[in-house]
Amino acid sequence: MTIMTAEDLMKAVSKMPAQERVKFFTLAGEQAFKDENFSHEEVFGHLAEADFTAAEAAEYLEVSIATFRRRVRDGKLAPHAEVGVASCSPRPT
Repeated sequence: MTIMTAEDLMKAVSKMPAQERVKFFTLAGEQAFKDENFSHEEVFGHLAEADFTAAEAAEYLEVSIATFRRRVRDGKLAPHAEVGVASCSPRPT
């Protein structure tokens, strides 16, 4: 049996046609997790206190940025902070 380094494997995978790369990573993902039953907390728990941009949050929630902003506007999601909303003192004249 030949042992490959991670770098050698990446070089070999990068030479594959795109469709074969998709198949390879699909099979690898299925095999890696086939006997595991992870909870939401085990997979995403480390993100509980993380700050996301609006785009990152929309991607995480698997919705468009427009849907994300609409949910914030409608009060269905509460932002932790908003850019450009912080109060500041007037500039001296």
